[in-house]
Amino acid sequence: GPGEEISSLCDVGLEFGGQIALTGYSVSPVTAYPGDTLEMVLNWQAQRDVVEDYTVFVQLIRTDAQIWGQNDRAPLDGRAPTSTWAAGAKVYDTFNLHISPDAPPDTYDLIAGLYQPATMERLRLSDGADHVTLGRIAVRSK
Repeated sequence: GPGEEISSLCDVGLEFGGQIALTGYSVSPVTAYPGDTLEMVLNWQAQRDVVEDYTVFVQLIRTDAQIWGQNDRAPLDGRAPTSTWAAGAKVYDTFNLHISPDAPPDTYDLIAGLYQPATMERLRLSDGADHVTLGRIAVRSK
């Protein structure tokens, strides 16, 4: 029924740096227009006590790696910094990503990950990747 797309979470078990797992996520809509806002939920779980403060990043990118939307911030807009996470802690992070009004019609990858602000170094997954692809977003022409 209506709203199913928003509430249905993709269950995953992706560990960043052996510290923080992305256990599920949802993104809506999957078809959008330039200037639209994507709504998403990222479900995080601490695999152990986290000592560093990591920044979450989400980017909407085209195949040429150009970024057409970006949101970098601490979890829950800074209300749940990762340095406060004890092992097993779960954080449900809801936020928006604004698509550039100039975004050309195309299919984009929506990617997410974590980095250390001081060094900009990204946490890596076990396969060496420094981000996870949350899905593909079709941006239509207005």
